[in-house]
Amino acid sequence: MNDLTKLIERLENATGPDRGLGREVLLACGWRTYGVGCFIGPLIQWHSPDQNTTFGDDDFYRHDPTSSIDAALTLVEGRLWKAGVSADGTGYARVGPPRIYEGKTPAIALCIGALRARASNSD
Repeated sequence: MNDLTKLIERLENATGPDRGLGREVLLACGWRTYGVGCFIGPLIQWHSPDQNTTFGDDDFYRHDPTSSIDAALTLVEGRLWKAGVSADGTGYARVGPPRIYEGKTPAIALCIGALRARASNSD
């Protein structure tokens, strides 16, 4: 089982948004962090793979793909997608080919779909 598969499994078992998982998802999707100084602790800057989006780690709560649909959507750009909540309250997402992924929230389901698409492309 590779690291990507383990991360997907942890997302599938997540009981809700989790910033630690969100950070791992961004890193798995090509985001990078850079130290930009130190104040009380290290100051970290996040950069998207295309370098068009940057934000400070202190602002991560707005960019956490496990809690923000907007942040999760940046991971599936260029792919067909649909997300919502099923009747039992579980989040779901369709990403790429018509395959349904489930997660506790639609944002988590989109993260799972984005990572599964990456995993299938790397096979």
